Amino acid sequence: MNLKLIGSSVAAAVAGGVFAWVLYTVAGGGGSDTAEAPTDDPRTEFVLSFIPLQVEKLGLGADRIYGVLDFGVQAECSQDEFSAAMADEPPPGAFRQIKDITYNDDGTADVTIVMITESGDAEVTWKLSFIANGRPKLLELPGSEECTPS
Repeated sequence: MNLKLIGSSVAAAVAGGVFAWVLYTVAGGGGSDTAEAPTDDPRTEFVLSFIPLQVEKLGLGADRIYGVLDFGVQAECSQDEFSAAMADEPPPGAFRQIKDITYNDDGTADVTIVMITESGDAEVTWKLSFIANGRPKLLELPGSEECTPS
């Protein structure tokens, strides 16, 4: 089965982590491009429901994701500074898939995402941090380097 997630259908998918997991597993792009998520890590469910929503919000403007940035990023840049830093990045039109999740020893995760853009699919990596309850925060994404805490 090859199910593609695009546009507003993703908003419905993020309604529940379990549903998002099923969509992730079934719809990962098909064939060998389908990623294997680390199912033994309890943060995976949060990541699978978090990422599609943030891609959709980023498509509406960088200011829409400011509230889910890591607290260190918010300390480095105000909402206006963050939006200005992200201004040169082409906004995604929609979420396509999560290709890979790698949990790092420092407590962060690198998430490889495929987004639909005006010029076709774009593969990017976002770095996440996690707050005490396991929920993700955006630590680094393409364009945000000047706001990344040192």
